[in-house]
Amino acid sequence: MGHAPPRNTPSPTPEITPRARTLTSRLPGDVVAMQSTVKFVDEASGVERTLQLVYPQAADIEAERISILSLVGAGLLGLRTGQSIMWPDRAGKQRLLRIVDVVHV
Repeated sequence: MGHAPPRNTPSPTPEITPRARTLTSRLPGDVVAMQSTVKFVDEASGVERTLQLVYPQAADIEAERISILSLVGAGLLGLRTGQSIMWPDRAGKQRLLRIVDVVHV
């Protein structure tokens, strides 16, 4: 018995993006949302990073764009400036990341 071929799912961009922008415009400015640029600090190392939350197909770590479906992307979504999350790095070590700034695109 074979597996069914994967479904061709439409890109969320044509219909969802305008709705997401409308909802994002209603959020307080310090809440992490879709397409937000987020500056955060690793509390243990003091290293600051800036990333943008994007749809999976637009993710590019070299360009500092991470998928909202990644562990850190999903963890940051909905948080506010000053809030923190515990995030496992690639080695499995838990890191405390604190949001420093949020900019909506």
